[in-house]
Amino acid sequence: MMGRVRGIGTARKWFRKHRIGYLLILPSCLFVLGFIIIPLFEGISLSLTTEEFGGRGAVFAGAANYVSLFRSDAAFWQAMLRTLVWAIATVAIVYCTGLALSTLLNQDIRGRAIFRSLLLIPWVIPNIVVASIWRWMYHDQFGFINSALTGLGLISQPIQWLSDPTLAFISVIMVFVWKYTPFMTITLLAGMQSISHDYYEAAQIDGASSFQSFLYVTLPLLKPVSITSTLLLSIWAFNHFDILYVLTGGGPSKATTLLSIEIYNRAFFSLDIGYAAAMGCVMLLGLLGFAVLYLKSYAQTAA
Repeated sequence: MMGRVRGIGTARKWFRKHRIGYLLILPSCLFVLGFIIIPLFEGISLSLTTEEFGGRGAVFAGAANYVSLFRSDAAFWQAMLRTLVWAIATVAIVYCTGLALSTLLNQDIRGRAIFRSLLLIPWVIPNIVVASIWRWMYHDQFGFINSALTGLGLISQPIQWLSDPTLAFISVIMVFVWKYTPFMTITLLAGMQSISHDYYEAAQIDGASSFQSFLYVTLPLLKPVSITSTLLLSIWAFNHFDILYVLTGGGPSKATTLLSIEIYNRAFFSLDIGYAAAMGCVMLLGLLGFAVLYLKSYAQTAA
């Protein structure tokens, strides 16, 4: 009994000592609980039902949605494959473009600060505004791109940028690249500027050229930053929605229907909330894989 009383007294003293800290983190905990944890479990529970929007209510279906999803839903697998192609293509192009621009801006050139400031413009513009601007630029009759190409004599008739399935997919990739290249450029540029010049001086003494210094000094030392930024961009690309939906709505002929758009259409057009929730849970598992890789890379970088 005395041990229990002593333990309770010790716990009270410990709580009184740390109560300010708990009070400070309480709003964040409530936010996470209300906007992340509860909706997450609600989505998982919905995925186990045949809930329909405007229907009579949810009917427990167990794993029926998941069985149907993996066995017979061709649209789901097509959207998944399209999403993987989209994520790989966008991340690869953004990384290569960001690496080239960061290397250029890392040089001692005139007006470097101005170029860095201008580079941030696409990054700070909201995604909906970006999509609206590029949708107008891609317009077949009044768009700037077709007008410029026609004025230069490169084309004789307007190009259907967002009406042709292949061109539409390439076009939305270019918009994503334009939007997210500044993030990659600034991140890699910060990594380059943290590299000591002693490494480059040692490489020059050993007779290394500028390209060899970049290949054997810059790239290896940029590896932690590259892995972290690439994984973070992969997460953004994998669950991307707004730019594509405003530009094409997933068309034409579902050429730009990623998994996020397929889930949205299944929930709010087919009105099958339970099935859409199951698709969302599968998508969540994929994103968790990226998140685990990101946390591991971040821990290695911090160490």
